[in-house]
Amino acid sequence: MNDNVMDLDHLAFIHECTAITNPTCSHDGFQTVSPAFYGFENWQTGGGCTAWVKKLEDGYVVLTGDSGLTHKLGETLDPFLMCFYDGAKDDIWGNCLACVNLQVGILPD
Repeated sequence: MNDNVMDLDHLAFIHECTAITNPTCSHDGFQTVSPAFYGFENWQTGGGCTAWVKKLEDGYVVLTGDSGLTHKLGETLDPFLMCFYDGAKDDIWGNCLACVNLQVGILPD
């Protein structure tokens, strides 16, 4: 399994040979972690907006709070959005391939 790539079938990215479906959870799902744990960085996206962004070999994973305008994801159980982009040069991250609504600190079913 390639590391640092998208797995769109499972709405995950691969980190250290593990499919990560929620980057606010530890590998075992028992702890809430910062997306920085998985190599995400806080990016300015324009107009005062921010996002957590991780560059992958085949695109980007972008996390935003429920409003879509900030990297602040809130407390455990708060909703946030994780989107996968193809990295095409047409936009800041390229074309959006998929998005999933998640909750901070909760692994999806």
